[in-house]
Amino acid sequence: VLCKNGKGYRLTEKHDTSNSNERKRILQTGGQISKNKKYGLVDGRIQTTRGLGYLGDEMLKKCIIPFPYTASVPIDPSCQFLILASGGFWKVLSIQQVISISLQVLSFYSGSFEALSIIKRDKILFNLKNSF
Repeated sequence: VLCKNGKGYRLTEKHDTSNSNERKRILQTGGQISKNKKYGLVDGRIQTTRGLGYLGDEMLKKCIIPFPYTASVPIDPSCQFLILASGGFWKVLSIQQVISISLQVLSFYSGSFEALSIIKRDKILFNLKNSF
């Protein structure tokens, strides 16, 4: 997600069976999409349509490709920051929530690199606290 002028812009697409283009791609490669979930599962096992692994399973290897959707965008002074996160992260927080939180933290710390280290430190402390 790119933050530009305080607004978040998604630079990728969902890599799962809820994406109609991904569903078409899976079916064109000879894969099947089961109907046992809302959007189905590739070969009846997994909703993800792009990822690493699956080397031992020929059908999944054929259907689930290791290449993410990418976009090229010009960077200019209105681009404030870029957030890279996993699909699980975006299931919990919306793009606008993440942009809002990030802008607040960066504003509080005057946009310095200190803000990034604070976020990282807090994440480490949170993970340590919750691992016991």
